[in-house]
This record gives sequence, C-alpha cells and structure tokens, in this order.
Amino acid sequence: VEQFRPPVYVSRVCKEKVTEPCNGERWTDSDGNLGVTLELCAGIIDKKLSPEEIAVEEVFEECGYKIEVSGLERIVSCLSSVGSSGETQTLYFAEVTDEMKVSSGGGLASEGELINVKEVSLGDMKTYMASPFLNTNTELLFAVNWFMMNKLHHYQIKL
Repeated sequence: VEQFRPPVYVSRVCKEKVTEPCNGERWTDSDGNLGVTLELCAGIIDKKLSPEEIAVEEVFEECGYKIEVSGLERIVSCLSSVGSSGETQTLYFAEVTDEMKVSSGGGLASEGELINVKEVSLGDMKTYMASPFLNTNTELLFAVNWFMMNKLHHYQIKL
C-alpha cells in the first residue's frame, strides 16, 4: 500500500533543503510525494483479537481482500523501531486472488487512514528495489526478499 507519512515528509523535505530542524519551511512549496511510502498493509494490536485475526481485518480494511485466518502463513516475528519503542511485529504471507477482492480498501476514514492500494508486479518490484533510495521501510524489503527466496519458484515466474 501507499500511505502519506508526515514524519517521513518532514524528514525528506529538511534533508533536501539541508536545514535542521526545518524552521520556517513553507510546506506548500514542497513536493507532498516525498512523504508517500510504499509499505506492507499493517495494523496495531489494539483489540481483544489474535494477531492473525487482526491481520485478516487489516487486509480487508486496507486492501479490500476477504481472506481467512487459515490462509495466513506466519513468516517471522521480530523487533521493529528498536531505537524508539522496541515493539515486536509479526509478518504474514497470504495469497490473494481477484475473486477475493470484495472492496476497494483504502483504510478506515474513521481512523484517519488514507491509503492507496498499490499492486506491483514482481518485475517492477525488482526495479524499485534496485533504486538508490527507497521511500519504504525494512519490513517491505524483508518481505519481498522472503517471497523471492521462499515462494517465487511456486509461481513459475521468470524475472
């Protein structure tokens, strides 16, 4: 998914302008796309649901696919934000088909989400990952590499 992240935007604008902490910046003069990140769909565990049930909800809310818990494959649990919060995250893999698409996704407006569903071909992802700078997080990079090493051969796709 693509999502605007204000901290990324401010950081990128300040780095482009080589100013810290970017006081007096006229934000309307800056490219808003600097704050748009490419990410996995994700959510926080803030309900009395299992992590798998929350993952199913997030895939529906953000991407519009109806999946089942039984369709999730756990990849790994690891630390994220080690410099600030040290929270744990769990990554899952789920295969989706066009028939499982039941809504446009995009997140919940009630939660302040404004998400673009972004489908990226494997060839385009390979090109993207070869870029000198990626406006993304390490979770996406890890997940793409995991897919290439563990799932790509099942799909008989040549890159």
